[in-house]
Amino acid sequence: AEPFFLNREGVEGCLAVETFLEEYYSRVSGMPPLILVSHLPEGAEELGRSLSAMLKREVRIKSVDKRFREVRALAMRNLRAALEARERRLPSRVAERGLKELMEVLSLPSPPLRIEGVDISHIRGLDTVGSLVVFLDGRPARSFYRRYLIKESRGINDPAAVEEVVRRRLGRVVREGEGPPDLLLVDGGIGQLTAAVRARESMGLKGPPVVALAKREEIIYTERGEKLLLPRSSPGLLLLEAVRDEAHRFADSHLRRRRGKLKSLLQEVKGIGEVRAKRLLEEFPSLAELGEASVEEISIRAALPREVASRLKTYLEDLEGRRGDSGSK
Repeated sequence: AEPFFLNREGVEGCLAVETFLEEYYSRVSGMPPLILVSHLPEGAEELGRSLSAMLKREVRIKSVDKRFREVRALAMRNLRAALEARERRLPSRVAERGLKELMEVLSLPSPPLRIEGVDISHIRGLDTVGSLVVFLDGRPARSFYRRYLIKESRGINDPAAVEEVVRRRLGRVVREGEGPPDLLLVDGGIGQLTAAVRARESMGLKGPPVVALAKREEIIYTERGEKLLLPRSSPGLLLLEAVRDEAHRFADSHLRRRRGKLKSLLQEVKGIGEVRAKRLLEEFPSLAELGEASVEEISIRAALPREVASRLKTYLEDLEGRRGDSGSK
């Protein structure tokens, strides 16, 4: 879903919906036969007829009711994500000044027009995922974003995960002759910085330059051993924070989706509803950990009746068996 922002102040409710419908659908080529809105404008019927005449087929505008709760929830999630992304976006002048400032404070030969950011996320050391985001000219370039499921390290070991992500990313530079970024940013401190540099050197590369940005104090660690503390209003720091925060959001969004799918999976078992599924995920954050637990352990840790825990264990074993069968074909 693509966000569409109204450049109007003080417009809300029914008037905002009516203004959106007029502005948005006058610009797009396709139009759905049914448009669901949160606030039904007074002139909805007339507007529907106008849109129908434009498209030469019937277009209805209806208020969202109970039948479309899931559609409304999805639209609200998309709206919140779009607003959060807009708030994270730096004004163009700040981004431009930030690139120049980073060139100066990091002693780079030119402004880092392509910055790549790496972050690691996990659920209690399980389901570890690395994210890589790309900023071009100080702006997110989402078509270049990548996620990496961590394969080589187990448990909570962010430096090892960073090393794996950087090595896999720079491996493409070596194998495919792809140009490296002008600057590589990793979330963390000296440990993460050292791991990223080690990965780069293992590939026989001298670039890109690597920096780490530590949370809270917002200290920038460089390969030369410097600890730079820029003013909080510094354009260079604001740009690095934007890259770091976007990498963190991108990694976390993947884990939230995985967790949502796992929650739905658990609720397929008779006796497990939303509350029990949530409690199970709090105790066993991954399917692998849950599968390794005994019926007694599941029952005690998640406060489940033993018969429900037994039913869940059987379900998980059947699920694993089906996966094994499909993998052997």
